[in-house]
Amino acid sequence: MNITPKLSAVALGLAVTVTSFAEEAYDFDAAHTQFTFSIRHLGLVNVRGQFREFTGSVTMDGDTVTGARAVIKAASVDTANQNRDDHLRNPDFFEVETYSDITFESTAVERTDEGLVLKGRLTIKQTTKEVEIPMTQAGPIDDPWGNQRVGLTGELVVNRRDYGVNHDGPSDRAIGQDVTITIEIQAVRAQPAEGDE
Repeated sequence: MNITPKLSAVALGLAVTVTSFAEEAYDFDAAHTQFTFSIRHLGLVNVRGQFREFTGSVTMDGDTVTGARAVIKAASVDTANQNRDDHLRNPDFFEVETYSDITFESTAVERTDEGLVLKGRLTIKQTTKEVEIPMTQAGPIDDPWGNQRVGLTGELVVNRRDYGVNHDGPSDRAIGQDVTITIEIQAVRAQPAEGDE
C-alpha cells in the first residue's frame, strides 16, 4: 500500500499549523506610545517627565504576547524645564554622550489572573538588572485602516542609584531614589517585506 500521499498531506497540515502560529512582530506606534516617569522632589511633590524618542516591538503568537524589546534615547528626556533636562543629560545623571540608550529586552512572559508579567533585562548606563513588569494587554484588534494592533500598559519602580543615575551634590539629594516608570505601548503588526510570504 502506498502511504506517501497520506504522509505528504500530514506534512502539509503540520506546515500550515506552524505557519499559522508563527510569532509576528508588532512595531511600536510612536504617536500612541509613552514612557513617562515621576520622582519626588524634596519629599513634597512628584515631578514628571517622559522620553520622547524610542523604538521597539512586541512579539505575538496569535493573540498571545511572547516578548518585547525597547530602545529609549536617554537624550530625549523631557521634564518641561530646559535647565533641568540639560542637567539630567550631563554626567551627573544619564551621561548621554557616553550612554545614549536605555534598553529593555524580555526573557520570559508569565501569564497571571490580572494580565501578564514581562520579565527581562533593563540596562541604564553600564548597569543591567533583571526586572519584572506587570502589564495588562488590550487586543489585538483590527483598526479602521486595516492594521492589527495590540496595547500594553504597565508600571515599574526602580531605584535610580542602582543604575548609577546619581552624583554627590545638593541636586541629587533633593530628589528621591525611587522612580516610577509608566509604560503605555500601542504596537501595530509589521507589514511583511516585499517578496515575503
